[in-house]
Amino acid sequence: MQFGPPLEGGQRQFLFTTVAGTDVRLAVASRGITWDDLHGQPARFTFSIASDLETYDAQLANIRGQVVGWFTGLALLLIATLALLLRWLLKPVRRLEGEIKEVEAGKREQLGEGWPRELAAVTTNLNALLEGERTRVKRYRDTLGNLAHSLKTPLAVMRQTLGSGAVPGKAALDSEIDRMSGIIEHQMKRAAASGGVLLGQAPVDVAPIVTDLRVALLKVYGNKDLLFGTDLAAGAQFIGDRADLTELLGNLLDNACKWAKSQVRIEVRIDSAADSRTALHMVIEDDGPGIAEADRARVLVRGGRADEATPGHGLGLAMVHDTVALYGGTMHIDASRLGGARFDLKLPGRAA
Repeated sequence: MQFGPPLEGGQRQFLFTTVAGTDVRLAVASRGITWDDLHGQPARFTFSIASDLETYDAQLANIRGQVVGWFTGLALLLIATLALLLRWLLKPVRRLEGEIKEVEAGKREQLGEGWPRELAAVTTNLNALLEGERTRVKRYRDTLGNLAHSLKTPLAVMRQTLGSGAVPGKAALDSEIDRMSGIIEHQMKRAAASGGVLLGQAPVDVAPIVTDLRVALLKVYGNKDLLFGTDLAAGAQFIGDRADLTELLGNLLDNACKWAKSQVRIEVRIDSAADSRTALHMVIEDDGPGIAEADRARVLVRGGRADEATPGHGLGLAMVHDTVALYGGTMHIDASRLGGARFDLKLPGRAA
């Protein structure tokens, strides 16, 4: 088999070729040699050595496979090591995130201890902020309550003095004293509330409060023979102060019972898809005369009433509106399917 042209003496050649008519690949090394024959004449010879490349190709493929396998395994090992390292390094951050969510949900009052040095200052300051906020709200409530209470005595003296004799403008003064008394009553009730949602507050079960109010109101309005319906989601909880929820529901349910002809209904749901700040959904409605659309904004203002002839200070719905606003919730007044007013509230809450 010819492996190329003849070579000059000392010339070398290396090439790859294929056996004619087959797929066999060969590696060929050739060298030219010049010898003198018996007559002293130079003779040129070309020596070639050919080797089948099949074994070489198999070894090369095997080596490549091993290299790829080792590098793939090494890359996977490095990725797994980095993932475990990052998981270990970020574990305190995930713990901090979880504890903050628990504080927001009312499952704990403060963040725990034992934090890494990088997070210790952050958690300490957050705990101080939580404690400071609770202290501030308590001081606000105490101050407001003390102020309102201290004004009641001078007003009582003024009322007694006016009642002891004929005083010019007595009717106007009595009216102003009544208005001031109403303001004081309103502020004292607000002082009794928590002042809005606080991080770390324990959640309050809604069902027992509704049940207690229902029993009490059915006794108060026993002459009406009311049908008081309740539809309460199991485990519904309010994230806030019990007194706030009791005052809020008490005002709304008392207002509904006062104006209802024969039916009052309250529905409580937990919206799992909503944010925890508005997850508690409550609807209170009655079959009374309702509230005209033009009056719905006015009844939420302190002193505003839909029926001026009815006795009262017009503070109940205003207090409800203030409390809902303090908790970052929403309240809408609509027409009820029963024929009366419908109060739709969304407040911080969760399912137990």
